[in-house]
Amino acid sequence: MPVEVIGVDHIFVTVRDPDQLTRVSQSLSAVPGVSVVGSQHPAPPITGHADLELLSQVLAWPERGSQTLVDGAPGALGADWGALVEYDADGAVGSVIALSPQCPGPDHVTLTTPLRLASVRMAAPGSDQPFGGTALVPVGPRVALVLVRTEGPPFHQSELWRLGQLGQIAGTALAGLAYADPR
Repeated sequence: MPVEVIGVDHIFVTVRDPDQLTRVSQSLSAVPGVSVVGSQHPAPPITGHADLELLSQVLAWPERGSQTLVDGAPGALGADWGALVEYDADGAVGSVIALSPQCPGPDHVTLTTPLRLASVRMAAPGSDQPFGGTALVPVGPRVALVLVRTEGPPFHQSELWRLGQLGQIAGTALAGLAYADPR
């Protein structure tokens, strides 16, 4: 009986432009046994430590930590924009607390998912097409970080695991503070 081996890895390739990215993706997909799950242009950060640097900034200034987290998370974690949302006592999304500068507005945060670590589907207002990828990351008992890749790939399980760890650490740093935009 044949055995199927499945391996998933993130591979970073520098390309000149989106056209070259398309050609590289098509060439890789033509290799037997290889599937391209998704690609991003520009590529997400590859240092491997951008998330730790972000946490360092959140921990250094916890009174501004929630805005620092939402401002820095997209660039550090390979997303286009982010938001911080608060869930109400009934478990429904109550309000948008903070937005990254790239976020098109609070009306674009259209969650219906319960608070849990997950890759979720979310679409812009008036659109039936979901964003490429959306991650929901708990950052406390009633607060979540939402990360959106407008056209990029969905968040992979390994990314979610790392995001969950980041959310727990950030949530601990921000515990007891008001999640208000300090600007």
